[in-house]
Amino acid sequence: EPTALLDRDLLPAESANQWTTAAATVAQALVLVRDGQPWKVLPEGRYRSFVGSRFSLKAVPLSLQSLEIAPQDVLSQDQVPVRIKPAASVRVGDPLVVLQQPDWHNQVYLAVQVALRELASTRTLDQLLCERDNLDRQLKERAAELLPAIGMILESVSVKDVILSGEVKDLLNRVTLARKEA
Repeated sequence: EPTALLDRDLLPAESANQWTTAAATVAQALVLVRDGQPWKVLPEGRYRSFVGSRFSLKAVPLSLQSLEIAPQDVLSQDQVPVRIKPAASVRVGDPLVVLQQPDWHNQVYLAVQVALRELASTRTLDQLLCERDNLDRQLKERAAELLPAIGMILESVSVKDVILSGEVKDLLNRVTLARKEA
């Protein structure tokens, strides 16, 4: 019985080396692992498990986590090469599922990359530069659709930067100058 191996009482000092302790809090879920497999999420409190038993405790942080996603080089709808830097924030939705998906970072990363490529290729350069709020909203929706059930919640996805090459910047500066002169 797994509950017999768990105890909310504090450990006596002399038995501390025979037990592992952990706490389930608002900021951290605690998962009871049975025979190496996530079994159930424990309610808030302090727990201990006997070292060497078939049961162990695994902490899962519930805080918002930022993911660094590499810039994407894409062609806009009007065939202008741009480099777009996205940012994403995720939170654990289901600790049991997350522990079964050790590569959840890669899954989120891939979903955001694919969504960004799809959306950027259907917009002109002006739309990419001027309609960022709309792009951010659609990027989050599309990335969430592409994200498999991995126990993570996609809290936010946004375009941090739209970077133009030096040649494109020079060309845009000439166009702007020509408009002012006209």
